[in-house]
Amino acid sequence: MCLVEKKITIITPCHNSEKFLADCWLSIKNQTIGIENLVCIFVDDASTDSTWDMILQIEAEAPDSVIALKLEENLRQGGARNAALAYVDTPYVQFLDSDDCLCTNACEILYDYAQKYNADLIQFGQQHSYDSVSIADAYIEESEPVCFNISNVESRKFFLNSNVISYCHSNKFYSAALLQKSGVVFAEKKIFEEPPFVYPQLFYAENILLAKEQLYIVRLHSESTMSKDKVNHFYDLPNVQYELFQFMLQKEDIYPIYRNEINSYFLWSFYILTIMSAYQVKGSLSIEYFNFMQKLCRMIDQDWITNPINYSYGKNAIDIISSMNYDIDSQDKLDAFLQSNIVESMYNEIAGKNRIVPNLLVTRSKGNVLVNETYEQTESSPFVSIILTTYNRASIVTKAINSILNQTYKNFELIIVDDCSSDLTEEVIAQINDSRIVYIKNKRNLGAGGSRNVGIKAAKYDLIAFEDDDDLWHADKLEKQIKLMLECDERVGMVYCEYEKRAYNLQESRVIPDKCIELEFKSGYIFPYMLRRNVIGADTVIIRKKALDKVGLFREDLICFEDWELFLRLSKEYYIILYPEVLLDVNVTSGSVSFKNPEIQLKIIREVQSAYNRDFERFNLVMS
Repeated sequence: MCLVEKKITIITPCHNSEKFLADCWLSIKNQTIGIENLVCIFVDDASTDSTWDMILQIEAEAPDSVIALKLEENLRQGGARNAALAYVDTPYVQFLDSDDCLCTNACEILYDYAQKYNADLIQFGQQHSYDSVSIADAYIEESEPVCFNISNVESRKFFLNSNVISYCHSNKFYSAALLQKSGVVFAEKKIFEEPPFVYPQLFYAENILLAKEQLYIVRLHSESTMSKDKVNHFYDLPNVQYELFQFMLQKEDIYPIYRNEINSYFLWSFYILTIMSAYQVKGSLSIEYFNFMQKLCRMIDQDWITNPINYSYGKNAIDIISSMNYDIDSQDKLDAFLQSNIVESMYNEIAGKNRIVPNLLVTRSKGNVLVNETYEQTESSPFVSIILTTYNRASIVTKAINSILNQTYKNFELIIVDDCSSDLTEEVIAQINDSRIVYIKNKRNLGAGGSRNVGIKAAKYDLIAFEDDDDLWHADKLEKQIKLMLECDERVGMVYCEYEKRAYNLQESRVIPDKCIELEFKSGYIFPYMLRRNVIGADTVIIRKKALDKVGLFREDLICFEDWELFLRLSKEYYIILYPEVLLDVNVTSGSVSFKNPEIQLKIIREVQSAYNRDFERFNLVMS
């Protein structure tokens, strides 16, 4: 049989498929691209019903387009697909399970996309149907598919970390050249057979397409593999992922370059997903295997907390990963952990019940602004309580005040807390006529933390912001940050922005947090990174008041780092989101409280960190 001119090979593994195979074949032979352009390989995976007879009938119906293979030993779907891959002699490959169907225009759409964009790999949408299926053309989207052109290491890392590709095999259209180049095969005799086939391809594909059309029809029924065998094959998931990691480890042209990406994927797929499966399937995970998982993860990636990709998974995932350092030495302790709030929260998040708004936790478009649309303020837009603290700055405080009063976002009150100034600060402020100003003068000097607390207690509104008297807000600071805050859910307790810091009597300036710091360390669940280094300026933040009600206010006994200490408490409980753009200028003047004795600074750093001894242990971090 000559297959050279054929365009697409469709591989269909079959095991006791007599109930569904007719529909599957009907969806193939009615493809608008024409059956003459297809090679259909049906693999009987040691069926015990009439499946093989049906395959032979299909072969007789279209002998120029059908190859019938029969396996004497049941290798499950992965092994059956591997057997068929040896016969591929077309430019493209599509997989179709025998209980599923393709929309009748699926192959034509995918082939045209592959030709137009020179795509190595196309991911498309799926439909789900219970028992009976309706085979028809899929709706063709008006918008073009999203194309990833991967030309270098940086662009591949960007793609790998974008999490836009699933590890399902059936919603993808493959170039045969990519399959050959990556050397992938399915896991055999296991129900979680897909990751070793899909994941390695992502390190070799150069043109990846995301099509919006829903071209594959998944039939949901009680006889499916995942419905019947999930309990009996519980350990297939971690074992397959471990085998995949070993496979990637041997790729000398891949692993050294993409170590962070591969290690992070392993922690997620091997450790987190196994724990999630154990939460779902009670009593399935033994203490012996769990301790093996802990030991293996510590050995492979003991410095996991320094990998920025792990931060992108969020708070619940970091809590789960850190359990590799827990002392869990009995089945009872393990079962208690598997039913803990930490595991339940992670499970709900994965199940889509408790998700953070996508792309707000971490945007990997380095340097790009999260929100750049003009915010349309209305009467219902939230009000903000802005707290400006000042002490003996009569000569400069007006500039700071005006930078607030001139904001494009107008819904705010400005609480000015005068920390018992002895100069003309009070008189200067009294000359400013604006009804939004509330002036409070401390009877004694309380310092930065104490003065901010006075302002917080006087605040009328649910959002709190701060400014120092020698700093200047950009006119659109509030507008941009409020829009960002409104796009976040209640688990985001604070948003902040970059600022430009100018040193006293010097022309040099620098942006904080540094652009060189990975964005995952600066936006999302950043508590582990904050333990080592503060990246947040107090003047940059907008905080939910209810978050402060939960974690408390500034510590008034600290003469420095009181902002870091508060932000540590906030970042442990909440997501902190960065608006990656400079929205204020911080001027370090001769009278600035930023100047401190280094010995006192180190003492306070150690005092603050000592409250988090347990966290340093579980994250395997060393204190300053």
